[in-house]
Amino acid sequence: ERVSEIPDQYRRLVELSPDGIFITREGRIVFLNPAAIRLFGASSALQVMGRSPLDFFPADRRADIRDRVAQLIAGHSVPTLEETIIGMDGSVTDVEISGALYEHPRDRALLAVMRDITQRKRTETALRESEERLMPAFAAAQEGVWDWNLETGAVVYSQRWVEMLGYA
Repeated sequence: ERVSEIPDQYRRLVELSPDGIFITREGRIVFLNPAAIRLFGASSALQVMGRSPLDFFPADRRADIRDRVAQLIAGHSVPTLEETIIGMDGSVTDVEISGALYEHPRDRALLAVMRDITQRKRTETALRESEERLMPAFAAAQEGVWDWNLETGAVVYSQRWVEMLGYA
């Protein structure tokens, strides 16, 4: 089936998806849902239709993305990948993107699904920075610390805690 032939109830599911979904044929976007329109920094699908998805990625990442597309077209599966997209409005968004090849006797297209992970990336960065500040403080204080996960039973000891107990 071509995109225009998708039954209305399935089209509605795609339109309601919180993840950006777009379809490309011959390297050009031919369909996208409202979430993809937002991720691409556009105000309407018409602004994006007919463009190459590569237009929305930093220039230094395009060769790698072309390679992944070639792998999909060759019938290989490719893992989900984290990328940055640059919207038409100048917005920069971290996304997790996965793709699949759609083949039909009369059609061949690529499906891509993008999830906004900007907040997750910010949280990961803040956590890493917090850990980087905390570790020197523990080392300087010469305090032994340990962490016991009550759900799994796993215990992690700091090097100082182990030394305080007389172990190497």
